[in-house]
Amino acid sequence: MADLNLTIEETVSIVEAQTKVKNIEIIKKYEENLPQLTINKNQIQQVVINLCSNAIDAMPEGGTIILATKSSSHLTATREEAEKFIEISVSDTGKGMAEEVTRHVFEPFFTTKETGKGTGLGLSICYEIVKKHNGEITVESEPGRGTKFSIKLPLLTTGN
Repeated sequence: MADLNLTIEETVSIVEAQTKVKNIEIIKKYEENLPQLTINKNQIQQVVINLCSNAIDAMPEGGTIILATKSSSHLTATREEAEKFIEISVSDTGKGMAEEVTRHVFEPFFTTKETGKGTGLGLSICYEIVKKHNGEITVESEPGRGTKFSIKLPLLTTGN
């Protein structure tokens, strides 16, 4: 079991030095008292680091990264009760991406970076890690306005 807010906060300390040099502010909006999650902490940290690194790259002139957590639920057609999950979002005020690009960002070896600057594996690895946690990752982006990645990790319940 892991405290997701603490896991993300530990991750932020890894990328903060890079954001200060590049005039990027990190805003944290963590919901308090989130339920503990059964996660591979290192893998979730890897996802957050990758998303933050991409956000930093998208803001060469500086900007803002917003890291947020919240608990949520939604009804599904196959369950009688709402599925509960924790959502992590990483938003930036960077250059954003066109819809054509967002359709491919999770594909292995797809990159928008210039040759030699990226492998095109970061987001596909993030996708696989989130799937291994029975979660989902989505992206919303608007050119010139920024990008938001949302990760939903289910709260697993066991009957007593």
